[in-house]
Amino acid sequence: MKTNPEQPDSKPEAQAFDLVEQVDKKLQPGKSIEENNETGKSGSIEKERVVSLPPLPPKHEVYPAGDRIPSPQRKKQNSFQGRKKPQVLKAEVYSEKQNFARASKGGFSLASIPQPWLAWQIGAAALVMIFGGIGFTATSFLLKIPEVANCDRVYLPLASASLRLYCAELVAKEENADSLLSAIAMVENLPARHPLRSEINRKIEGWAEKILDLGEAQFQAGALDRAITIAESTPKEVEAYQLVENRIKKWRKIWSEAETLDLEARKYLISSQWYKAFNSARKLTDIENQYWSQQRYQEILTNIKQAQQESSKLDLAYSKLKDGSLENLIQAIEKADRIDSDSYAYREALQIIDEAKAKLIAQMDRSISQGNWQQVLQIANRIPPSAELEDYVKDWNYLATAGSSARIGTISSIKSAIETAQKIDPQQPLHRKAQQLIGYWKLEIKDIEILTRARRLARSGGINDLRQAISVARSISRYNPRYLQAQKEINSWVYRIQVAEDRPILNGAYQIARGGDTFSLQQAISRASAIRPNRALYREAQNQIGKWRYTIETTEDNPILLQAETAARRGDFRAAIAIARQISPGRALYSRSQNRVSFWQQELQGQEAFRRADNMARSGTGSALVRAISLARQVPAASSLKTESNRSINRWSEQLFNIAKKTAPSSLTRAINLARSIPPQAAVYTLAREQIATWQNQLNQKTIVIPDSGESQ
Repeated sequence: MKTNPEQPDSKPEAQAFDLVEQVDKKLQPGKSIEENNETGKSGSIEKERVVSLPPLPPKHEVYPAGDRIPSPQRKKQNSFQGRKKPQVLKAEVYSEKQNFARASKGGFSLASIPQPWLAWQIGAAALVMIFGGIGFTATSFLLKIPEVANCDRVYLPLASASLRLYCAELVAKEENADSLLSAIAMVENLPARHPLRSEINRKIEGWAEKILDLGEAQFQAGALDRAITIAESTPKEVEAYQLVENRIKKWRKIWSEAETLDLEARKYLISSQWYKAFNSARKLTDIENQYWSQQRYQEILTNIKQAQQESSKLDLAYSKLKDGSLENLIQAIEKADRIDSDSYAYREALQIIDEAKAKLIAQMDRSISQGNWQQVLQIANRIPPSAELEDYVKDWNYLATAGSSARIGTISSIKSAIETAQKIDPQQPLHRKAQQLIGYWKLEIKDIEILTRARRLARSGGINDLRQAISVARSISRYNPRYLQAQKEINSWVYRIQVAEDRPILNGAYQIARGGDTFSLQQAISRASAIRPNRALYREAQNQIGKWRYTIETTEDNPILLQAETAARRGDFRAAIAIARQISPGRALYSRSQNRVSFWQQELQGQEAFRRADNMARSGTGSALVRAISLARQVPAASSLKTESNRSINRWSEQLFNIAKKTAPSSLTRAINLARSIPPQAAVYTLAREQIATWQNQLNQKTIVIPDSGESQ
């Protein structure tokens, strides 16, 4: 430690030099001092010269610089009993007689040494022992302090170095930052050349390191600012201060890395990314700080687990929110409201509540626009307080009550609805909607008055009165509340007018059609056609016109169809087809005639196919029979020749089977091919298949003989 050499503490040094001078004056060279135990053994007491020092304090001992202050047990062992006797500094000089006796034991005689030389050696040894003892005694005196010194009452500027050091050590034993700094302050101003300077420096360095250790402990406990404050309080003069800046820089770097990971983990927690949050938290275990690697790490793990549990509770709230119905929106708010405000899922819960509120307000607005007042009233009374929609709930109740009253449809009930809606405060969000409804209901009152007057006019049922009623009702605009009702009334009155105007026309057509002949029916059709489209009796008139036309066309075309049937019965299907095709499309009997034409075409096709097959089979060859059977199978199932064609197919198949059996001895392959042409509906089909199998086995078992080479030549 650096001190100021120009400010020496002269008091202890002066006392030490005075003691040395006193000893030096009383110990004359050439004279010996024997110890009490030595004189007891020899039986003769030599003269002693004793220099008495001032009495030492009874309890504490001061040791030379560099020695540690002993523990109470050691001090007890090293102290004199009771400390009642003064400490003396003894200097021993062996007498010549003793020297001779000691030298004789070792086989050495002082007589052989010249006397002057011997005296010089003894004097030198005595001086060394004397001055060494004086230095030891002076140092011990300087290190000794009163045993019962009260450090609280010591005035440090006038206290000795040993007393300062003693008090500093007492204060430092508390081992907190303030006590260690106080201990350093007590002794740091002592001169650099002071005999205790080395001991003081060693103590200061130890205390400074303890201050850093205290700062490190605060850092590990999670108190970075406190740790830095403690570390920066270290005196800049001590060597340990060189570690302070590096240590603080290291602390801040570690703290910054930990805070970054902690912030990252919390961000992932807020966004419900549990795996990423855990990875960020796991990195904290590598931080060189117990607070972050242990305590904060465990806290984040606990937060993750808690957030997962609470987030699972919000899953149902999310599903309700996505459904979007009024009932589910309320349930979503109720479930999200159960999350505590200190939870990481609280922010997510607030988002659900806010989104549900927005959707709830929009849904309620649609229900109000649709006039679903019962639903508005039910939902408004179920909204939880956590939604913070108290003003909306109150106004929704007003609107639902007003709307339900207005739905009754009387002028008095609508006026009551207006009075209820006017209770909504102008500062509230629903005031504008209430004003729109009030305006709507006022128009509805006017519409009711107009419809009442129009109905009164139409009550007589006269055409002119009905037309006046229609004129009055049409004054209701399409944007008015009762517009649709007015249109419905107008349509009913128009229908009554058209029926009154067109019924005589249609009744006249009925009268004409009663004649039943073609001319009468045509006249009735002409009369009924006078009723225009979009008239009340137009559909009835068209139905009658269709019936009358069907009667006329059937009467005209039925002879043609009968003529075609007659030709078909003769077998002249071509003539029948030609006659039936005279009936034009769209005529009453056209569909019937086309069905008969299709049937006759099949008959004609069957005749042609059977004729060709019969001609082909007459040759009686295998290939001709195969072709004949194929043509006969083309006869349509609906043809009258189908039965005859099937009998022919049976006959021709039997002939073909016989031909195949005759062909087998010469050619199994050809026989098999002929038999395979027999159709399934033939009576011999089963026998043919069995025979084919037999022939096939024979064909497979037939061996091929390889001719001998000699025979071939």
